[in-house]
Amino acid sequence: MERPVLDWPTASPDADRPAAPAAASDGPPPSPVVGTLPAGAAPQAYEWIETGDGWVAVDRNAAAPDPGAAAPGGTADDDPLAAIAAAIPAPPRRRLRRDIVEALGMALLLFLGIQAVMRPFFVENISMLPTLDPGDRIFVDRVSWRLTSELARGDVVVFRAWDEDKLYVKRIIGLPGDTLAMADGEVFVNGERLDEPYLVQHADESKPSTVLGPDEYFVMGDNRPSSADSRLHGAVERAAIVGRAWAIFWPIDDVAWLHRTPRLYAAPAP
Repeated sequence: MERPVLDWPTASPDADRPAAPAAASDGPPPSPVVGTLPAGAAPQAYEWIETGDGWVAVDRNAAAPDPGAAAPGGTADDDPLAAIAAAIPAPPRRRLRRDIVEALGMALLLFLGIQAVMRPFFVENISMLPTLDPGDRIFVDRVSWRLTSELARGDVVVFRAWDEDKLYVKRIIGLPGDTLAMADGEVFVNGERLDEPYLVQHADESKPSTVLGPDEYFVMGDNRPSSADSRLHGAVERAAIVGRAWAIFWPIDDVAWLHRTPRLYAAPAP
């Protein structure tokens, strides 16, 4: 794009402007022409530009016009970029509604996916004190223990047994094939006393030996004097177990991991 032609700031611009070559064939001067201005004015450097009307001296330091800006005195219709932007239609309301529906659908799928893996559970009673307080909310892992690892002695599990309309949360004490007995509140697994560091109070009771079946688990609450568990109702079938307690997520002051509780080791089943 050609640079703007600037007039000399003198009383007689035609007289002071550098003279153009005599003919187009003569070509422009080899170097910029420096104009002479009145005292106090800054000098300006000119160069020759050949136009349809002949050679014209233009200011080298003048800023070239912005090609994207509208011409002086013009309108938005004269600006090609503005014309293109105006030609792009605004998104229709139907598309906006579709985007909202898709976002809600993705959120619902995410929620259902989390529900399929993790289930929230509300602790109602005191049978698992001091590990779980009434009012605690926990996440229950419903999948990983089925796919990657078996349940272990010491795991806290949520299950549906004894009463099909209610869920319970207890700790696994005996595994399939174990032989369990109790004497003066102490638990013996396969003939060896089980060390239970999470207990605050033992129940002063004794039970004869019980042998668990291939899919049976013996569960008890950590608050032994106030827990109705396998001592009263019998063992829990594996199919009745909903999942393994993973973490306490509410209230904030009680947040803690439950799947990292120490495993309880006992003599292997005979």
